[in-house]
Amino acid sequence: MSSATYEPKATDGFHSDGVRGDECVEVTHSEARTPVNYLNVDTSLKSWLLTLDHKRIAVLYMLSVSFFFMIGGLAAMMVRLDLITPAGNLLKAETYNKMFTLHGVMMVFFFLVPVFPPPSATSSSP
Repeated sequence: MSSATYEPKATDGFHSDGVRGDECVEVTHSEARTPVNYLNVDTSLKSWLLTLDHKRIAVLYMLSVSFFFMIGGLAAMMVRLDLITPAGNLLKAETYNKMFTLHGVMMVFFFLVPVFPPPSATSSSP
């Protein structure tokens, strides 16, 4: 008795090799095929950045929004750390104003505005 199993071979959603979908073929663990989906069809950076697939675009939106959220959060953390002491000696006054402005711009224009409509619309589209 071998460790191979018999499974019906479906060609829809799998790499096709010309076998009809109702035929049974012997599949071993080393020959098992993974379903092709938007995450593993082509994994190069160029394929991700130049994609027209709505699910990949939603993933890219979420990654970029998360990046800008982290930048805005770091700016807010710098402002809060400066406000811990009464003297406010961590940042200079000019740097404090820059961090405060950076936090506001990042959170409003690069996080709040783009976070809700595009990723939810593109990821829920068929």
